[in-house]
Amino acid sequence: MSGTGRPEGELRRAQHEAAPASARGTIVVLNSGSSSVKFAAYANKGGTVSTRDRLLHGKIDGIGRPARLLAWGRGGEVLSGEDG
Repeated sequence: MSGTGRPEGELRRAQHEAAPASARGTIVVLNSGSSSVKFAAYANKGGTVSTRDRLLHGKIDGIGRPARLLAWGRGGEVLSGEDG
C-alpha cells in the first residue's frame, strides 16, 4: 500500500494515465560490443513495448578503425549510412 491507501500498482497506473503522452518519454536501448554499438529507440506508450513501437534503430561498427554509423527509421528508411 502507498501512503494514499491505494495499492502501489493502482497508484502507478493512475500516475501514468494522468501524465501527458509527451512526459511518458522514449526508451533507448544500447548494446555495446568490442567493436560495435547497436541502438534502438522505442515509444513508451505504457505497458508492454514491442517492435511496432520502435522509432529507429541502428549501429556503429568498426570501432577501433574507421567507424561507420548506420541508422534506419520506423519504416525501414535509411537515416544515416548505407543501405544494407
